Amino acid sequence: APVNGKEIRVSEIPGGKREVFFASTRTGEGTWYAVVKEEDGSKTLLFFDLTSKGEKALRFQNARAFF
Repeated sequence: APVNGKEIRVSEIPGGKREVFFASTRTGEGTWYAVVKEEDGSKTLLFFDLTSKGEKALRFQNARAFF
């Protein structure tokens, strides 16, 4: 989901254990986040930059996963 200037923390995610950043800013426009469920049941909060072209490609592959 897009961050849209909202401050999102791993402590807000039930079972969340760590945060991984592949984004230029935590709350900037174009920054997205995903919650990844690990094999042990823990969750990782992933931040990444996404262009409109990338968003279209991801939505095409799995539209139900987007908010």
